[in-house]
Amino acid sequence: MDCIVAMAVALTLLPETLVRLEHLWKTGAAVSPVSSEDVLRDCCGLLAELLDATDCKWLAAAHGRTPQNSFSMRVFDNWWAVDYRNFNPGADPQAIQTAYLDYARSYGEGHDAMALHVTSHAGRTRAHLRSEVHDDEDWNESPLVKHYLKPVMKVGERMHAIYSVAPGMESYFLFDRPVGATPFCERERDLAVLALSGLAGLQRALFLERGLIAPARKPLAPREREVLKWLCTDLSEKEIAERVGVSRGTVHQYVTGLIRCFGVRGRAGLMALFTSPRPSAPDQLSASASS
Repeated sequence: MDCIVAMAVALTLLPETLVRLEHLWKTGAAVSPVSSEDVLRDCCGLLAELLDATDCKWLAAAHGRTPQNSFSMRVFDNWWAVDYRNFNPGADPQAIQTAYLDYARSYGEGHDAMALHVTSHAGRTRAHLRSEVHDDEDWNESPLVKHYLKPVMKVGERMHAIYSVAPGMESYFLFDRPVGATPFCERERDLAVLALSGLAGLQRALFLERGLIAPARKPLAPREREVLKWLCTDLSEKEIAERVGVSRGTVHQYVTGLIRCFGVRGRAGLMALFTSPRPSAPDQLSASASS
């Protein structure tokens, strides 16, 4: 946590910004399989507010993984978005995926210079400004902006912030502003890196729940994730079956598969793996950063 405090000191953050950061990190630290969707939604909202963005979208990126039976799209150079969350009201992930695939079929990956730039720096927590890759004219004339971001996503300005969860596994946060908005600046880029650095527990939990990092031995299908969520409560297998809408025998098969996938001895081992305390916000951040 000392490095996080040092980053906050270097940015000379205002007291109200420090309060927002601490609230963000404490919100992220409260994640569990049952609450992860709500926690991710709350953190995306807090991140957007912190960085004066219209919204914040999240995706899990995996290198070399083939698409699963859930949301997936190629990012660049064998990087895949294997899960995606857009919490804006009215957002339709399937329609967004279809529109992106239509764009990609017409123009190819190589026309997305921003994705190339982002993936070429994989392996470290970082943020990338649009202005680092495109000047205003090139950005507005790029196929990605003209045929996807502006007409489909209503986006005119974007910043990527990425947390490197494990080799070949990265957590992307996409910060957007509308057409004509002020571009993101270097200070906001550095603040985005600081914000993600304090959300280590959330990022690991999101990838672990999807079976994307050790000790998981394979990615989880959506139904497996649903069963896993309820396994981390005190519900019986019969009650879980009722919640999920399958037979008790089917739930038991899922339980057996999940235990094998995560290499634990039983349900208690799963619960311990997924309900262990997450890192909280750095102690005394406000006092240290403002001194």
